[in-house]
Amino acid sequence: EQTGSGVFTGVEEVIVTAQKREQNANDVGMTIDTASGDAINAAGITDTFDLGKLISGFTANMNYYGSVTYTMRGIGFQDTALASPQTISVAIDEMPIPFSAMTGGAILDLERVEVLKGPQGTLFGMNTTGGAINYIANKPTPEFEGELKVGVARFNEFDVGGYLSGPITDTLSYRVAVRSITSDGHYYSYTNNQGAGPNPMWASRGYDWSFDNEKGEKDLFNSRLSLLFEPSDAFSALLRVDYWTDKSDSPMPQFQDGWRRSMNGELPPLIENYPTAPDDNRASDWGPCVNSARTGNENNVTGNTDVFGAPENLGNQNWSRCQENARDNEYTAISLRMDWDIGDMTLTSLTSFNEFEREEGLEADGTIYQNYEVHLLGDIETQFQELRLAGQFGDTGSWIVGANYEHTESEDDFLATFGYSTVVPFTFFTVIPFGPTVTYNDQETDTMSVFGSIEYGLSDDWLLTLGARYTDQEREATMCNQDSGDGVNASFGNQVIQFTQLVSTGEFQDGGNAVAGGCWVTSQEAPLFHTQKDGFTYQLNEDNVAWKAGLSYAGVEDSLFWLNVTKGYKSGSFPTIGATTTAQYNPVTQEEVLSYELGSKLGLLNGRMQINAAAFFYDYTDKQVVGSTPDPILGPLPTLVNVPESEVKGVDISMEWYPIDGLRIAPSFTYVDSEVTGEYRNWDSFARAPMNGDSKNFSGQPFPAVPETFFKMDVEYRWQLSGGAQMYVGGNVDYQDETNAGFVDTCQEAGVSCTKTSVDIRDDLSDLAIKQRTLVDLRAGIDLESWSLQAYVRNVTDEYYWTWSASTNDTVMRWAGMPRMYGASISYRF
Repeated sequence: EQTGSGVFTGVEEVIVTAQKREQNANDVGMTIDTASGDAINAAGITDTFDLGKLISGFTANMNYYGSVTYTMRGIGFQDTALASPQTISVAIDEMPIPFSAMTGGAILDLERVEVLKGPQGTLFGMNTTGGAINYIANKPTPEFEGELKVGVARFNEFDVGGYLSGPITDTLSYRVAVRSITSDGHYYSYTNNQGAGPNPMWASRGYDWSFDNEKGEKDLFNSRLSLLFEPSDAFSALLRVDYWTDKSDSPMPQFQDGWRRSMNGELPPLIENYPTAPDDNRASDWGPCVNSARTGNENNVTGNTDVFGAPENLGNQNWSRCQENARDNEYTAISLRMDWDIGDMTLTSLTSFNEFEREEGLEADGTIYQNYEVHLLGDIETQFQELRLAGQFGDTGSWIVGANYEHTESEDDFLATFGYSTVVPFTFFTVIPFGPTVTYNDQETDTMSVFGSIEYGLSDDWLLTLGARYTDQEREATMCNQDSGDGVNASFGNQVIQFTQLVSTGEFQDGGNAVAGGCWVTSQEAPLFHTQKDGFTYQLNEDNVAWKAGLSYAGVEDSLFWLNVTKGYKSGSFPTIGATTTAQYNPVTQEEVLSYELGSKLGLLNGRMQINAAAFFYDYTDKQVVGSTPDPILGPLPTLVNVPESEVKGVDISMEWYPIDGLRIAPSFTYVDSEVTGEYRNWDSFARAPMNGDSKNFSGQPFPAVPETFFKMDVEYRWQLSGGAQMYVGGNVDYQDETNAGFVDTCQEAGVSCTKTSVDIRDDLSDLAIKQRTLVDLRAGIDLESWSLQAYVRNVTDEYYWTWSASTNDTVMRWAGMPRMYGASISYRF
């Protein structure tokens, strides 16, 4: 509530659409976190990745293939594929954004965000086992209005944007919003290697390989056009076009230590002796080019020697390029929502088309050398259609039935280069300088579902909720590793085929069938184990029934109590992975979560305090994780696997309190206890080739990338000045507990080798720990009738922290968070 002066004095009513219709958030029996568009802007959130600043129990991380994973209450999927289905759905005005790579521009000109915790399969569909995020965009207005906002910040950041909104005719109105963010880089090279540019081992002829001592530049553009057509009170149509580009530098990792991924070669000396990055959010190192590798093409051998004394090789001219460590990503979405009121019912149609195109160069070893680098290419197209009909049971309840269809086509390719690693040379029968390889995963998916839900009042105080959804999905994937054109990987593939023949049958059958430019992955088809030139095609067809049963009680004034039991599913998927054998292409099958949630929403102190709390328990079956599959030649190889049985339990508590006029205190706390409860044996992140001992038993361990405790608190005080102006000061505290980026070898199994003692690596790195961190932000500003000014400092203490840790070829890395940022903004409304 607000006084006549505009200063807040109590908890405001928040209208949400969590059940596909408008309701007061305190009347909905489920855990819903909301944040207004103003709160999102004040926190400096420009991407879903940072939504955890305001939403307790929500985390995001980016892996070494640039893929983003969202996790809520311990439910997430740490896959590297571009088109990997996630456990948390993201939408704008209920229009789905089905893949995390597409969500980068969702935060623009928002009214609010609604975060629904726990499985949401009945109304929001599959791939919502963790929850759902629904952004509500500001709509066109009947009167002309607009805003211009300009911000400046550290590292020469320049943030400019705004909107225009108003009528075109009596029945048609528009809204246009745009935003551009540019900045210099915040990373610096801690080895200061401007003069240590590459020799032809890294860069081939005709390319500029000069070293830039600064990375992390931002270059973002975001836009949204909305047209609202309302010819009558009974019909409305909202057309929306979203378009954004991201040409920013890619995130840079921090080198921590070197180790031998393969025992077939010695750790390259320059990796073994590479200096560890300092504990500084800005420190990093990177190669000047991505994927400018030497290969075994004899035409590129000059007769000279390189800095390592090996024959100088100018690289494969088909693939060599000085690709920047930067993105060139583009997203377009067109959606149409139509609502017809037909008597006491409403018919709603949701139609959308989304396309995302990616090209990105990634530094994936944290050094200036080419131990592992990746050039990513990809494209996703989705079409979505939903029809639903909603109505009322008189004054006793409501109902909704509907159906939807989604078609997705994706191409996920990357060119991986690892010229200076233990993979080169890889000796079986001959020494092969293992060159770049192209990994691809082309998928086509069709998903159909029908659903229904009812809310029925058993009495004035008791409300019963029942819902169900049947989903059928057909998925087809064509995958392989493709020789880059010079025959090097084809030769390697043929030697693996021959060796597999020898191991399996006791003799060589032939010389293999991999050819230059074709697929070279070994099949599982004895006795020849031949590859298929155009890749391997697989199908995964699944169906399921998600459901919900809930009971809520509102017999206590300003309070609500509820119990929900919900079953949700996440679809199976195929990996995008640098495979050597088709055993790595086995898909993970769908996972399921049976959720129990008991909660309450309490309005206290005459509207000055709101306390929401929930306890939850998830019975988790076939959780999907990145693991390994054993190979008799190469050892444990990465793949996707299902964990048979696990569970998550915890509590969510949030409060909003106005102890005096103008002072808002909003703390929140989430506790998450995740555990693998059944037998699950696999290999940890440092298992290497050939086999590094037996598999490990991870039963009893928590999930990777799931902190146990979260605490957040936002405080703001506003007071009135003469002339109607308001001043405010505020701050935000964001605490997140420690976790690990993978399952850990605890070295407690008798007769099983211990990773920590068998791998030469720092003890503090073997767990791939992500340490706890506490971030503090401060803000202050003044709001006038038409003008607003704000100044802020984020990460006030300049705390060193990292969001992810990983081991790639021969290095262990961290991805650091942002350093201290400070800036100011000014806006004008008209």
